Formats: sequence, C-alpha cells, structure tokens
Amino acid sequence: MSAAKKLKILVADDSRVMQESIRRFLEPQHEVITVADGEAAWDTLQADTFDLLISDISMPNLDGYGLICRIRGASPEENYQRIPIIVITGLEDNVVRVRAFACGADNFIPKPVTRETLLKNIASELTQRRQSCAERESTRAPVTADAFNASLDTLLRQTDDAHPVSLVWVTAHAPEEILEQYENELGYWLTQVAGARQRASDVLGQLQPASCTLLLPETDQLTAMTMAERLYSDFAAHPLPLGPVSALVTPVVGYATADQAQITTKAFIHQALAAAEASHENIAVEMEESVIEQPTLDQAAAMLQNGEEGKLLPYAADIMARMLPLLDTCTDQLGMDVDKELSTLRAKLEFFL
Repeated sequence: MSAAKKLKILVADDSRVMQESIRRFLEPQHEVITVADGEAAWDTLQADTFDLLISDISMPNLDGYGLICRIRGASPEENYQRIPIIVITGLEDNVVRVRAFACGADNFIPKPVTRETLLKNIASELTQRRQSCAERESTRAPVTADAFNASLDTLLRQTDDAHPVSLVWVTAHAPEEILEQYENELGYWLTQVAGARQRASDVLGQLQPASCTLLLPETDQLTAMTMAERLYSDFAAHPLPLGPVSALVTPVVGYATADQAQITTKAFIHQALAAAEASHENIAVEMEESVIEQPTLDQAAAMLQNGEEGKLLPYAADIMARMLPLLDTCTDQLGMDVDKELSTLRAKLEFFL
C-alpha cells in the first residue's frame, strides 16, 4: 500500500470504543468515516465513494451479514459492489467466519485488534484487489483443456502437505433438452460468475459443456470451501438471464482438496468432475470433497439434528423463504395474529435473495 495514497475508509460498528480505536489506528494517514449500524453504512455507501469497508457483525437495524449481502447483491455498475470488506468481530465461532465469507467478506479479524494487524490486512486486501483488477480481463476467459491440464501437471509436481491443490467446479443441472439448446449461454454464464471470483494465481477452465472449473494453487480445504460458498452466493445474486428457462437450471458447486499424501496424478480432477456430473452428490474420490446443493426442508432439519449449522447457513434465507407460504397458511388456520411479523420477515429476506 503506497504511503502517498490516502484511503477513504468506512467503519460500521455500534461500539463507540471500536469506532474511536480504529480511527486512532488509521488517522491521519487515512480518512475514516464511522457509522453505528448496517443501514447507516448502506446509506453512506450509496451517497459517497470509499476505498474500503470495515464492518462489525452484531449491529442494530441491519447486521454485518445483511450489509455484506446487500452490497454484493447490488448491480455491478454500482461503485461499491466490489468494495473490499474486512470484518472485525468479537464472535470467534468458525460458523461466523464461514458465513461472513459466504456473504462476500474479503477478510476476517477477530477482536481484540491491533494497529499492526489492521494495517497489514488492509495492505493485503488492497494489493490483492489491484492485482485482480489489473488481470481480470485476461484471467476471466477460460483456458483450453490442454492449458488447464498443463497447469495442473505443474502444480502437482510442486504439491506437498504445506502446498495443497484445490478445485472448485460448477455444473449446470437442468433437463437434457435445456442443456443441449442453451449450452453456449450456460457456459458463458458459469464462466462469467466464476471468473469474477478468480484470483491472479487461479486457472479457470471449461473442460465440459455447461460447466467450469477453478484450479486453486496452494489452497487448503477451508479456503476452497469458502470459495465454493461465495460462488454459490454469487449465482444466487446473478441468476441465469434466460427468463422462464432460468427456473429450470440449478448451479451445483463443489470443491475438492488433495495433498501429496492423497494424490500423485491429475486423475483426481477427472474423478471429481465425473462424480459431480453423474450424481450431484458427495462421493469420495480419494480426497476431501463436497458438493454444495440446495437442501430440502427434510435435509435441513437433519443437518440441524446432526449439528451441521455451519453447512446450513448459506441456504438459510432460501429455506426461510420457502417456508413462508406454509407459515401463512398455518397461522391463518390457527387464528394467529402475526401478519405484521411475517411481513417484516418477508421484507428482510428480500435483501438476501
């Protein structure tokens, strides 16, 4: 981060102590604007231009999750839609971390935070963002299968326990006639959305029709899972622009991670992709693998019973939306006067869907 560059930073935190601490850490080198909740941050972002957002999670009116989802769900033409977002929170649960990344946060710092840590993370985010912007046009286009496999060969020769290789792939799940008729449109949609998440070192390939794969060098399982969850949120925010056909298409996002002890050849990518294409289910192919797909209500209940709240969180808003008609009917039949509460819930869900 250049010392001559004075950043304009928005801080959203309901704690006056945290507001003043961050201001003291960053001023006078940077300009700091503070607000006390997510709604105020949203209004401020729309009224002015900022280089960075620092947000708490637990805030009144609109929490950090809602703020991040609203920003990332905005039109790409809005200047704040891709603003770097650093989350600072006292909630150290890994579920909070995963959900923040799934919503679109770029970095996560647990409290208490020091000046050195904050400045280091700001510099890291801005450096990565500059690299991403400079190379986005060249890296977004998918490479050929031969080029992808050549990159994979090179990475596997360098792979060890400290340098795992990961994949994140997306396939379009739809009736066969839709896949055949709209093959080009589906491929373009998948690569555009996935390409927006592509980092400078990643390789984007389109190895099969209506699918795309990101090869992630030196990426562990948690980071690959985070990337996959972010992608799932991206597809929800940028649905297929094909009118009624869109309702028949579901993106299935999966990830796999392998280290030297698990895999020594490039066969694992073909096994992983074949497993995803054949069943859209979680199938072991000699590596850590998962497929992210919208759970049914019964599956969601089972996930809760099994203590898998973290896996359920990326789909929470959609599940709640699917339950609203049932809640409306049941409350009417039982004579419960909760129309206002359900209307409030419905309005809030609009920001997540």
